[in-house]
Order: sequence, then C-alpha cells, then structure tokens
Amino acid sequence: MKKPAAFPFELSETDRRLDAMDYSKARAQISSMLPITFGAEIRVLILTDRLPGCARGLYEYLSNSDDITVRMVYTLKDARKAMRFRSFDFLIIVGMLEKRKNYESIQIIRRKNPNARVIMYALLDWAIRDICAEYGIECSYSRKVPMEGFISYMRQQYRKQP
Repeated sequence: MKKPAAFPFELSETDRRLDAMDYSKARAQISSMLPITFGAEIRVLILTDRLPGCARGLYEYLSNSDDITVRMVYTLKDARKAMRFRSFDFLIIVGMLEKRKNYESIQIIRRKNPNARVIMYALLDWAIRDICAEYGIECSYSRKVPMEGFISYMRQQYRKQP
C-alpha cells in the first residue's frame, strides 16, 4: 500500500486530538475487517483539508481490498493532478472542507466520469446538508458508523451507476 503524502495544513490541538481518535478507530476496524469485493476494479479519490487522520484511516481500510485503487489528496491542485490522466468512480470528501475552492474537484470528477459518485463522509448535521445541497453532493454517510457499513453503502451507490 502506497502511503499518502504528509498533511500540508496546521490543525488546532483539539482537532489534532479528535482526528487522532478517528484514525485509531479506523485502524482498529482494519484488523477485524471482512474481505471487500466489488467484482470490478473500483477507483476512489479521497479529499480532505481538515481531517487527515480520519481520511487516512479510510484510505488504509479501502486499500486492503484487491479491487479498490485509492488515492488521497488534500488540495484542489492535487485533485486536478490525480484526475489529469485517470478517472475515478468515487470522490469521497472527508469532513466539511475548510477551503471552499476544493469543492471544485466535484466538477472535475464529473467531467471526467459523469457516472462518478460523490460522497460526503462526515458528521451529518444541518451544515453538511447545506454543503451537500450547495455543491450537488448526492450521497452522504456518517463517519461515526462502522466502515463495514460504509463499504456496503458504496456498493449500493456503485450498482446505481448506469
């Protein structure tokens, strides 16, 4: 498994502590995970600029599958670079993005693959619902639910693709 790049932004002490807890929870789930299969090669791009531990935990969880290729980025520039020569089936946005311009990655992924699913993986509240409505994010999932459930949700979304 290729290790994602270092997180390029500074987090507050509280955010750093909470994010470390999210990462620890994800790591604990990896050791007991069941094999993940989609029956096809799935390409996933994970984007966050606020929750690197949560995103890395999800990255490591998904990377344990033989048929899922995962890439993780922190900026719009990195997302553009990742999507330059490949298309993705999923864009997973981890947490509400701090830098609003990073949401432009949604338009880019949809231009490359009109069937791509964009999923907001976050603590679901009114602010997340508003962001999803504003940027046309059709799917959202609580990051507090075990990852095994998230994988089932991804499978359902993948099957809905034309």
